[in-house]
Amino acid sequence: MSGRGRIATLGLGKARFVLTLALTALLAACAPTGPRGGGGERAASQPAGLKSITVVSSVDRPVLHSKLQAGGAGYKRWIWLANAYLTGLDSSETPRPMLAEEIPSVERMTWTLNPDGTMETIYKIRPSAKWHDGTPVVAKDFAFAWEVYVDPEFPAYDRLAENLISAIDTPDERTLLIKWKDVFIGADAIGGGSLEPLPRHLLEDLYRTNKAAFIDGKHWSAEFVGAGPFRVEQWVPSAGQFVLTAHDGFALGRPKIDRVNISVITNDNAVLAAILAGTIDVNFESMATEAALVLRDQWESRGEGRVGVAPGSQRHIMFQLRDLPAAQPALRDSRVRRALSLAIDREGLASIQPPGFTPAAYYMNMSPTDRVYPTVERTIPKDAYDPTAAGRLLDDAGYRAGPDGLRRNAAGDRFTMQFLTLAGPEEERIGAVIDENWRGVGLDSELSIVPAARNNDNQFRATFPGAHIRSSAPNWTSDTILNYSIARIPHEGNRWTGSNLGGYSSPEADRLGSSILKTLDVRERDRLALQLVRLWAEDAAVLPFLFKSATFVAAKGIGGYDVNGSASAWSIYNWIKE
Repeated sequence: MSGRGRIATLGLGKARFVLTLALTALLAACAPTGPRGGGGERAASQPAGLKSITVVSSVDRPVLHSKLQAGGAGYKRWIWLANAYLTGLDSSETPRPMLAEEIPSVERMTWTLNPDGTMETIYKIRPSAKWHDGTPVVAKDFAFAWEVYVDPEFPAYDRLAENLISAIDTPDERTLLIKWKDVFIGADAIGGGSLEPLPRHLLEDLYRTNKAAFIDGKHWSAEFVGAGPFRVEQWVPSAGQFVLTAHDGFALGRPKIDRVNISVITNDNAVLAAILAGTIDVNFESMATEAALVLRDQWESRGEGRVGVAPGSQRHIMFQLRDLPAAQPALRDSRVRRALSLAIDREGLASIQPPGFTPAAYYMNMSPTDRVYPTVERTIPKDAYDPTAAGRLLDDAGYRAGPDGLRRNAAGDRFTMQFLTLAGPEEERIGAVIDENWRGVGLDSELSIVPAARNNDNQFRATFPGAHIRSSAPNWTSDTILNYSIARIPHEGNRWTGSNLGGYSSPEADRLGSSILKTLDVRERDRLALQLVRLWAEDAAVLPFLFKSATFVAAKGIGGYDVNGSASAWSIYNWIKE
């Protein structure tokens, strides 16, 4: 069967799956459920007159500080609830001042470039900013936080921004003077994940006298004191009880919603059932396309709420480029990788999804909304579906088709390859389509599903022998553009940590990525980005092919939110409930 034929067949399967999912959800909505992994009951009691909402999370979050736990978009939504930063990115990736009064700028002389290549930025802290215990947020809270984050004994998940800082001065309680070792384009957008303030008045003594207790204490969870719009009222992961209440001293004003109840539901069908049953008000974690369709058909159409959809993470295929046991050596040839890219029917994959949910992706780390995307699209050819051209490239690389249609090298060895995809109906269906695309050009591809339990196994993820579907969020102002740098290749010496799972090695790509992060001139930065995207396309070490859909679900009566699923909680302090 051809790739197109396979797509059509799987499209019918999707319709059957949607119907099954809908029926399962409706049945689940009628069944009694517990507080964890079930239908998500609302808080049993709350004072009359309080405006309260219930949001859903798929995973327990043991801590409320991003430095201590890696996580995806859903986890960041939790962080928004209780934390505040100098700035925050809105849904268009534009920095907005939060604890800071304004964004540093060269024009206002609060962003200075020095002749020796160093920089300085000045942030003024809002006088209205208070910690959850009522103590004012001051500049020394940031200086203390920086000292903690660069401490090698503190298990910080990410230290990119902090490691670029040479010193922090605090000339007065509200002035923060940050001295940078080098040019850094994100210096005017210090937000979630970077230089998050710590309440020095509560934690400094513990840090200096008992570092182990400082790292493992309840002040990161049940006794957390932040500066965000909501403060912790209940935080009992063992019982699934997570309740936050409005913070009167939030820098941008008291939230209009009084209480946020977080319901942990680990099953996708149960999330759908809870929304249909009216026990969940907001879901700002992405959900399966099929589930979003059910909500549009059976919930939004009746005026029960709104389902927002935006392009989310970019799905891509990594190839194993290192000489590992059982690895396919043909994948180290860029002609072979380009052939596999041309053999993927991206538009066909996008066509089996509802319009607007999952558009095709052609350029690595590049979203259609990026400023430079029109130039990229105009100057760098897309790898459009072309099995014939793919076959020619495979021939040139020495892998020719035999009478059985399978490709072999000169020694007669078949081109076999293990192909990994993540578990779940949508991911498995997409993997099956690509697997058939590749079989259509003569590969003996073997599709395997990664068990959920192994998805976080660093060594397993880094030693796959063939091809692996992964996803990441496009971003040109953070170190995500270095995700495929040599420094981020996982190996035994770094405990298999690192994002460059396939071992892509390009000093030129590393140079371009680092230069982008140090180039303030927008035109020059765009020129470098164009070069990097072109190089990635030529090397074809990572193949983008399809976006995920980022969904945001809000029940009737909830307002003031940003419907863009990629940053739906950034303005939660402005949400309202009628």
